[in-house]
Amino acid sequence: MTIPAGCVLVGYIHIYPCVNIVSKGEITIAMEDGLRRIKAPFTMVSNGGSKKAGYAHEETIWTTIHANFENLTDVEELEHILTADSYDDFLIFSKAILRMKEAP
Repeated sequence: MTIPAGCVLVGYIHIYPCVNIVSKGEITIAMEDGLRRIKAPFTMVSNGGSKKAGYAHEETIWTTIHANFENLTDVEELEHILTADSYDDFLIFSKAILRMKEAP
């Protein structure tokens, strides 16, 4: 996505780890471990359960890469599968995955 200079934005809660690439610009993001000012080029991996908020100092191009094992193309369906509406929903999902891993 292209984020205009001066824009304040808030992202989704991502259920799965994902790769984030800043290919242009400069942005400050708030993450679980505090504020981080990022200048392109920059790449990082976010853990599942992460949510970011940011302020773009310059026009910024931010790309998030998610695994899409089923090759889905419907954006609404992908958002439903890859994001949680709340941290409570994320915790319910995480506990379900742990139970599945523990099952014989």
